[in-house]
This record gives sequence, structure tokens and C-alpha cells, in this order.
Amino acid sequence: MTKLVSQFKAMRRAPLPLSAMMYGKSPEEAERLLSSLFPAGGPALTQAARAALGLPQKPGGEDAIRAEALRDHLEKFCLRWPRHLALAPVAMPLVRTQTQRVFLFGPEPDWLDHPAKGMFRDACDSKGHVGRVLSALAQRFAPGDATCPPLAQATARSMFDLATPQENSVACRRLDHPAMRHVEAIWGRGPLWRALARALDVQALLENRFGVVTRTGPGYACVPTTRGLTGVRAEVAQGRVVSLSRATPTDHALASNGILDQSLARLPAAKSALSALVLEIVDPCGTVDLLPDTPR
Repeated sequence: MTKLVSQFKAMRRAPLPLSAMMYGKSPEEAERLLSSLFPAGGPALTQAARAALGLPQKPGGEDAIRAEALRDHLEKFCLRWPRHLALAPVAMPLVRTQTQRVFLFGPEPDWLDHPAKGMFRDACDSKGHVGRVLSALAQRFAPGDATCPPLAQATARSMFDLATPQENSVACRRLDHPAMRHVEAIWGRGPLWRALARALDVQALLENRFGVVTRTGPGYACVPTTRGLTGVRAEVAQGRVVSLSRATPTDHALASNGILDQSLARLPAAKSALSALVLEIVDPCGTVDLLPDTPR
């Protein structure tokens, strides 16, 4: 049995003191500042912030979230992941036409709904560009490689507890899909499982089945994003912000003993060259360095 060792430690920049930066500002000022500080948060962060701060939503916000999710998922499949898999990058088919759907998923787009009909890896290899990427991942990562054991699923309330490892990812939206269950049973919750969740997201987006639900409560809101759930928690008194914090899929991915730590710990030493691909697939936002994890 291959010995699994933790060879890398993920390091990220210290978080900004958001609450101090927002203190005393009007809700409108706070929302504008938050959006300028985290442009990668995109329309989902704006929607969550406005809901938490008691501001009306901007028109077209949900369509913008869907467009961003489709663009980001396709960038992974068409440009970023192929570079790690010895596959040729391809143009991103952003226009929703039948020809482009066939290019991505093959002529029978429901093949993912029936994963037990044959060997999953072999089936993927003949099912369009997305299938080829999934097949390449199945070849690179053996069952158990770079996996994270099941974690508590992040919810609208629990996601603000950043000290507790949680599963806050695209996979949370697709846990019950038969292909996800099939891959988890064989490979575990590793790179193939996480990439498959994005493929199912792309299908839902192309077929207009991707719902954008803003979950709100007293002083908080969370919104589905490309990577998982993004939330904002705020307190406003007499028209001024008293406190504000945010929680993102990146916060949970990089939490101590969270998704990235556990995935890297289960990457075999012989496959350390795949650590950058594991990082790409877990997909934390912002600058993250993988440093050798040496004993203290």
C-alpha cells in the first residue's frame, strides 16, 4: 500500500480587518468598498452583501451569477486543467448552442445520469471534451488519491464558523447525483469527484436549471457562487455599519485540516507533481503558495 504523506502546506495571505474597515460607514459605502476589495467575489458577493446590509438587490444579479459560474467552470475545463493533463486547451464555448453542448458532452448529454452502465473512465473518454478531461483525471488519480473524508456540509448559518472544517464547494450542490455517488464510492472525494461536480453544474447552467437562491436571516445572507456558498454577516445601527464579516468557499477550503490540507495529505509522494493540479481543482481564490511541509 502506498504511504501517504503530507508534503505541502498551503499558505495564504492574512485576512483583511473587514469589520474595522467598514465601521461607521453607510450600508451603501460598505457594499461599494467590499466589492472593490474583493472583485473576484463578483455578483454573488454583491448580492449577499446588499441582502445582509438591508439594501435592495440590483436588477440582473441572478443572471450575472449564472454567467460568471458558467464562464469560470468552462475556463477550468477548456483552459486551465488541460494544461496539467497533457491535453490541448480549447476555445471556451460561451454561447449556448446545441453544437457546443455536443462538443462539451457528446451527442448523448444524459450519459452522466447512468454511470453504472460501464466503466466510468472508459465511458467518459468518448463523451465530448468534458468527458475527456474527466477520463484524464481518472487516469492520473487512483482511488483514494488526494481525497478529503466527508466533512459537515456548510449551511447558511454554519458557514460563518471558520474554525470548523466544512465542505463548502460546488460538490455540495450535486451530492445526490448518481454519478457523484458512483465516483465517491470508487475514487473517494478527490479531484475527479470535485471536477465532476463542475461538469454537472455546467449541464445545469446550459439547460437553465441552475437556481440562484439567496438565503437570508437577521443580519446575514448567503448566495451560491462558482465555488460554493458565499456569505456576508453585518450589523447596522442608526444607518451605520457596526460590524461586517464574510465567509467564502476559499475560507473553508484553506481552513486548518480543511479540504486542501486533507487532500494534499492523501496525495502519494510519487505523485507530488500533481499538487498544483489538486490546488487548481480545490480552487481557492486569491494567492495561495504550496510550501514544503517540513517538521518543526
